[in-house]
Amino acid sequence: MEQMVAEEKRKHQRYPREELPLRLFAANRDPLEDASVQDVSLRGLGFVASRRMEPGERFRFRLGSPGFGAVSGVAAVCWTSPTVNRTSFRYGARILTLHWGGARRLKKLINRGTLDTVDIVDRALTVACCIVLYKVLQHQGWIQPVVVGPFLEWAVGWMPFAVTIGGSLLAIMFYFM
Repeated sequence: MEQMVAEEKRKHQRYPREELPLRLFAANRDPLEDASVQDVSLRGLGFVASRRMEPGERFRFRLGSPGFGAVSGVAAVCWTSPTVNRTSFRYGARILTLHWGGARRLKKLINRGTLDTVDIVDRALTVACCIVLYKVLQHQGWIQPVVVGPFLEWAVGWMPFAVTIGGSLLAIMFYFM
């Protein structure tokens, strides 16, 4: 019954991710041990480790996955219980802080295959920057213009203006979301 009440209090859904490597570090950044991940949420970790930790104890962690990069930060143990064979302990920990970019990587790690609007905006801005760079280099005479149709030349000429306005509108939308 107590476990069910604890489940209902969670703000973020937990996702099973047993395949993820988890490395634990002491507060002074000394390596403690590798642990086995049970589940992950946007603000918590469930894992199994052989080292005994007490509720409230803080530790650093590094959660990695090929293709997604590493997520590292600081967490605090919320609860602990011995495993069935009593050679290790199960833990529930609350993530206190994530290092730069960690929240985004954690979301991608948890919700694999979902649409990431930041990736789409990154790619669009990269294309726009390449077009602007091309136009600047062409204007300076450092590269020769490529022969394109009149409509395409007109469209590329307006591209910096459209990217500036579109980027500004997207930034405003993301700011207020």
